[in-house]
Amino acid sequence: MDREELKSTHHSTRRLTIGRRPSISVPPVSSSSDTNVPLRSSRRTQKFILVWLDSTINESDANYHKSLIQLKELVNNCKIFTDTDKCVRFLTQVANEKVLLIVSGFTGEYLMPLVHDMTQIDSIYVLSVNVRRHESWTKMWPKVIGVFTEINSVCEILKQTFSPTEDSSTTIRSIPVDDAYALSLGFLTPDDDVVIENLDELDPSFMFTKVLKEILLELEYDEASRNELVIFCRERFSENDRELAILDDFQQHYHYKSAIWWYTGESFIYRMLNRALRTLEVDVIIKMGFFLRDLHEQIVQLHREQFMNGNSSNSFTAYRGQALTTEDFSRLMKAKGGLMSFNNFLSTSTVKNVALDFACRAIGNTGYVAVLFVMHIDPLHSSIPFAHIEDFSHFNVENEALFSMHSVFRIISIKHSGIDHKDVWEVNLTITNDDDPQLDVLTERLREETRGLSGWDRMGKLLIKLGMYNNAEQTYNLLLKHTANDIELAHFYHQLGYIKEDLGEYDHALSCYETSLEIKQKNPCPDRSDFAMYYNNVGSVYDKKGDYSKAVSFFQKAIDIFEQILPPRHPRLATCYNNIASANHHMLQYSTALSYYKKALEIDELCLSPNDPLLAINYNNIGLVYHDMEEYSKALSYYEKTLSIYHRSLQSGHVDFSNIYSNVGSLYNSIKEYSKALSYYEKAREIDEKTLPSNHPYLGISYNNIGSTLKNMEEYSTALSMFQRALQIEKSSQSPNDSRLQLYTKNIEFVTEKNQ
Repeated sequence: MDREELKSTHHSTRRLTIGRRPSISVPPVSSSSDTNVPLRSSRRTQKFILVWLDSTINESDANYHKSLIQLKELVNNCKIFTDTDKCVRFLTQVANEKVLLIVSGFTGEYLMPLVHDMTQIDSIYVLSVNVRRHESWTKMWPKVIGVFTEINSVCEILKQTFSPTEDSSTTIRSIPVDDAYALSLGFLTPDDDVVIENLDELDPSFMFTKVLKEILLELEYDEASRNELVIFCRERFSENDRELAILDDFQQHYHYKSAIWWYTGESFIYRMLNRALRTLEVDVIIKMGFFLRDLHEQIVQLHREQFMNGNSSNSFTAYRGQALTTEDFSRLMKAKGGLMSFNNFLSTSTVKNVALDFACRAIGNTGYVAVLFVMHIDPLHSSIPFAHIEDFSHFNVENEALFSMHSVFRIISIKHSGIDHKDVWEVNLTITNDDDPQLDVLTERLREETRGLSGWDRMGKLLIKLGMYNNAEQTYNLLLKHTANDIELAHFYHQLGYIKEDLGEYDHALSCYETSLEIKQKNPCPDRSDFAMYYNNVGSVYDKKGDYSKAVSFFQKAIDIFEQILPPRHPRLATCYNNIASANHHMLQYSTALSYYKKALEIDELCLSPNDPLLAINYNNIGLVYHDMEEYSKALSYYEKTLSIYHRSLQSGHVDFSNIYSNVGSLYNSIKEYSKALSYYEKAREIDEKTLPSNHPYLGISYNNIGSTLKNMEEYSTALSMFQRALQIEKSSQSPNDSRLQLYTKNIEFVTEKNQ
C-alpha cells in the first residue's frame, strides 16, 4: 500500500510574543504560495487590471455598459470606482499586477501626486471634454498617455497598444512590452546573504511545476473534464462576448489532435494556461489538465516524427524576443554560466528578425530591458520535446518552434549587441538536460512525498504540499465516493485528517485519523507501523491544541514502536524525535527538548540534502530553544541557517518564511531592537494574509506579535487595533485556544488603559 505521510509538529514552529518575553505557539500550516503567456500573447488579461475612476458614472446607463464591454474586450479584469478614497486604497493593495488607470480630468489632477509614482501603475488615461484645460498639467506626469474626450478614444489607444498584429504571415503574434510578465523564468543565483554551492540550481517552482506536470500526465480525463473547464470559463468570461463565442466553438469542435491549433489562436486558452503555469494557480492548471496533456503529447509526437527514428537530428537556432524587467534582467546577469528554465510552454521563431522586432518593443520603456534569446538547439542533447509547428498552428506561421514545459538551457554568454544601432542585449543559450544534481535530490524527494495509489491521490498530496487545502479536500472526498476498498478508504481518511489538522480543525482531524485506524484494524494482521503513525499524528493534533502532556504520551508510544521496527537512523524516527522535542519545548523542558532536537538533526544531516527544508526546520527549532534559554547569538545563528536553506529551496511566498521571520522578529523583540522586530513581523503578516484562511490562529498570532512590539514602542493606539484584530481572528477560528484568548484580552486591557 501507499506510504502515508507521518505528521510532524515541527514545521517551522512560530513564536507568540507575550510582552517582551516570548513563548512558543503551536506550529503552522505548511503552505506554498501561493503564484503567464507565451510569445504570441496580446497584453489583455495578462497580469493587468483596468481601473476606471469617475464620480459621475451611472451604472444603469446603457452607454456605460457599452463602454465597459469595449474595455473588457481588451482587459478582462476591470474595476470601476466612483469613490476616490476607495480607489486609492485598492491601488495601494495591488501587488502582482500592472494597472491601467482611466480617470476623469479634475479628479485626475487631484489624484496624480498620490498615485503616479506607484510601481503598479502602468499608464494613465484622462477623460475630459475640456482637453486644453487638462493637457497643461498632464504634461508634468510621464505615465499620462493623453487627455481623451470619450471612452471610445481610450479604447482605440488600448487596442493599438495591446491587440495582436494584423499581419500574422510575417510575425508570430504580438507581444507587449511587459511580456516579462508572461514567462516563467527560472534561475537561482547567490546574493549577499546566501552562499550557493554552484549556479546550476533552478528556482524551487521548477520542482513543483515539473512534478505537477508528471502527475497531470498520469491522470485520466474524460468528457466531464472538458465540461468542467467550459463551465469555469463561462463564469470567468460572462461579460465578454468575444471569448464566449470562442468558448462555444471550443466546446463543440475541440479534439486532442488540435491542441496546438487552439493554443496558438488569439483566445483565452494560451493566456489562461501560461498565466496559471507561471503563477502556480493549481486549481486552474487542474481544470486545464486535459489540454496541457494533449498539447504536450502532440508536441512529443511531432518531435518523434521530425527529430527521431532516423529523421533529422541537425542542430538549429531558435530566437525569442523578450522584454525583461530590470529586476529579472539583473537575475539573468547573475546567472551567467548557470542554468535557466522556461517553466511554461515556449514559443520561438527560427527567423532572427522576427524575434528581434519583439525585443525592440522594450526600447525606451522605463524599467524594461530588450533581450534577444539566441537558443542553440541540439536534438540529441535535450530531454524536453519541441517541434516545428507551422503546419499545425492557428495562423500557419512559418518558422515557429514550440517547446513543451520545462525547457532547460545553459546561459553561455550575455552581451550588449547594439544590433542595427538598437539597444538590445543578446543572450546565448544552449539546450540541456534538467539534471542539476541538487535539483534532482529535491525533486526526487518531492516525488517520493507525492507517491500515491493513483494519479489523483498524487495530485491530492501535491495540493497539500502547495497549501491548497480546499482543493485537496475536494479531491479526497471525491475519491472516497468512488471506492469501497478498505486500503484506499483508510488512506483517504488519513489524508483528510492531515488536511483538517493543517486547517486548524483539530477535532475533525482526530475523527478522520480514528476512522482511518478503525478501517486498518479490520486487517487480521495489521501493520504495527500503522499504529505508530496513528499515535504520532494524534499526538501532533494534541500538541496543536495545547494539550502537551497528552501529546508527549502519544509521541512516546509512536517512538517505542518505531524504535523496535525501524533502523536507528530512519527518517521517521527523526520526525518523532522532533515532535516529542517540540512538545517538551512547549512545556519549558529545554534540556529534554534540545536533546531530542539534536537526535533528530543527527539523522537528518545524514539522510537529507543540504538544501532540504526539513533540515532548515531542525535548525529553526534548535534556534528556538536557545532563544528561550536567552542565548540569543546562538539562536540567531541557527535562524540564519534556516533562512539560507529556505532561500534556496522554497518559493518566496511560502508560509515557512513567515514562521522564520516571526521567530527572528521575536528575537529582536527580546533584545529590545523593536524597529527590526517590527520589520520582520510585518513580513510574516504579509505572507500569512496571502496563504492562510482569514480565521487561522496563526494570522492572529502575527497581529498579536506586531501589537506587542508596538506596545513596547509605546504606540498604544496602533497596538490596540492589532490586538483587537488578533482576538477577533482567534474567536472565529475552528478551535479557539483559551490561553491565546486570555493573552489577547489582557493585551487589549493593558493598552486601553495606557491609551486613556
